[in-house]
Amino acid sequence: MQTIYRYLGLVLAAVILMMSMGLTASATLQDDHRDDGRRGGDNDQRRYYDRNHKDYHVWDNHEDGVYRAWLSDRHEVYRDFSKQKRSRQVEYWKYRHEQRDDAR
Repeated sequence: MQTIYRYLGLVLAAVILMMSMGLTASATLQDDHRDDGRRGGDNDQRRYYDRNHKDYHVWDNHEDGVYRAWLSDRHEVYRDFSKQKRSRQVEYWKYRHEQRDDAR
């Protein structure tokens, strides 16, 4: 009887170990899928996902200039886009989709 319990304990330990490894792998895959905005080694360029329009926007010098002009038109002081509330970011992306941008 002790031999059966020993094997059951061993199987249970193996199952728990495999499950923890599976959860870690799953979390890693989710982290890879999530877009944190960083691409490559260039820290000056970020990507943002626009949930409403289901597309990505590259944040470069041109986009920063358009964003600053958008803030200026609304008589608002500059605040880094990444620190804006989600609702303000959504409002900006809505503006960008309505705006025709011939430079791009």
